[in-house]
Amino acid sequence: MKPIRRIVGTLSAGAALFALAFAASPAQAVTVSPGALGATPLSVASPSTTTTLPRAAQRITPATTYGPYLVKNVVTGKCIDIPGYGAGTVNGPVNEYTCNGTSGDNQLFYWDYLGQSANDYPLYSLRNVKDNLCLDVPNYGSVSAGTKVSEYYCNETTGDNQIYGQVARSDGSFWLVNLASGLCLDVDGVRTGGDNARLTLYYCSDNDDHHWTIP
Repeated sequence: MKPIRRIVGTLSAGAALFALAFAASPAQAVTVSPGALGATPLSVASPSTTTTLPRAAQRITPATTYGPYLVKNVVTGKCIDIPGYGAGTVNGPVNEYTCNGTSGDNQLFYWDYLGQSANDYPLYSLRNVKDNLCLDVPNYGSVSAGTKVSEYYCNETTGDNQIYGQVARSDGSFWLVNLASGLCLDVDGVRTGGDNARLTLYYCSDNDDHHWTIP
């Protein structure tokens, strides 16, 4: 399923159906079969409870890679960024910065479509073009709110925590909800992030800086 681009409901699917394999590190290479995640529902965590999202409106089964795309925060107007202009490092930080979609920077990400959640939300990992590393948080499972986002060798299975559900919002943007934690991709602080602000995971809210677009 192609990622939402600005307009809610304009979802389309690629025609290719294949297993995804990545070898950013030979020891970490993982092959993912389309639909392998279909038994896992996408849920949203809150300080007191975790709620499974209602079923999405559309189920599409092909798996493919989309992009590369910039990913822009609606509130701050900044894009997901790796420090410097070249490849990032394993366990290195993921920030936001003034958007630059050229090959002279490192803000372009492939969206690896991994199938649908059990409640029909499209699932992706975001893989940086320059270093072939994926957005990651520490360890392999659920993490607490406020955990900082980094990069790591891609392991696009439920054995790790690199998978995000794309959840459309009413303004045409989307949340990126971490499948393992039920937390949203967030800019540190509350609607105050600027250049080099760190990305974190936090309880999903339409009143914070959790709305993202593909410009």
